[in-house]
Amino acid sequence: MRIREFTTTVMLVTLVLLQGCTAQRAAGTGHYPGGTGHAFMAPEIDQTQDHFIAWIPLDRAQTPAVAEALVHVELAKAKDRVGMKLCDGAWLIDGEVTARYGPVPATAPPDLGGYPAWYYRISHQPGLKGCIASPTSDLYRELRVNLPQWILLQTAASPQAQSEPITATASLVK
Repeated sequence: MRIREFTTTVMLVTLVLLQGCTAQRAAGTGHYPGGTGHAFMAPEIDQTQDHFIAWIPLDRAQTPAVAEALVHVELAKAKDRVGMKLCDGAWLIDGEVTARYGPVPATAPPDLGGYPAWYYRISHQPGLKGCIASPTSDLYRELRVNLPQWILLQTAASPQAQSEPITATASLVK
């Protein structure tokens, strides 16, 4: 079995096993901290970093641990597809992780559908390594195409990274 197939298999098994984990709830309330209708404010986006911003649908992940695992599985699959297509099979490597936030219960922004979600952001030093065959702009463009619609890639140079801090409403998760 190829290393990538093994890695993907391990990630998928982990994702399935994590479905049984529970999310942190406020004691005795059955609600997640923040409750319904309370806004949360994600920490400000550092415009000098690359960011993977995920709005994981609650019907895809019932717990924060599963949401986090699902994001990493989807990122690995997208990087694998881009590496196979543009880099003669080489694996794309992000810059060093500089910050993580979440997963926290939220409602996705209206332009993504306004559905109940987990918000999770991974911030990296800018750039992709491991592929000298293609320009970085092509790698980023192809990576965006291969991500599910609920994972956004904002690069240090992209106009989206210059936007206002993300505000969404917290969700009641039953």
